[in-house]
Amino acid sequence: MDFDIPEELQLLARTTRDFVETRLQPLEKQVEETDKIPSDVLKEMGQLGFFGLPFPEEYGGVGAGDLGYCLALEQFGRTSAEKRSPRSRSPNHRADLTRPRSRPARRYAMAAGS
Repeated sequence: MDFDIPEELQLLARTTRDFVETRLQPLEKQVEETDKIPSDVLKEMGQLGFFGLPFPEEYGGVGAGDLGYCLALEQFGRTSAEKRSPRSRSPNHRADLTRPRSRPARRYAMAAGS
């Protein structure tokens, strides 16, 4: 079994790390204070394909798969929690946090101690 990470996914991880270090980390304090990632940064993230990493190309995604998505998330994890997941910046991300849970979700949350 080959556990080596393919070169294209290593490149994705390096690109993501560079973006995090040069574009996101310098903005951490501003984002924490305003609770908003500047629109030019979000636009750049979209242009780099960060919002479509796990989705197949035939559906408009990047096609990086689960491993590529995880490698990118590992790099986004080097910043504050606000920027850890590119998908958490959807327009409805706050609404999703306040929406009442369905009964099965409540049951699992209670079992987990939440």
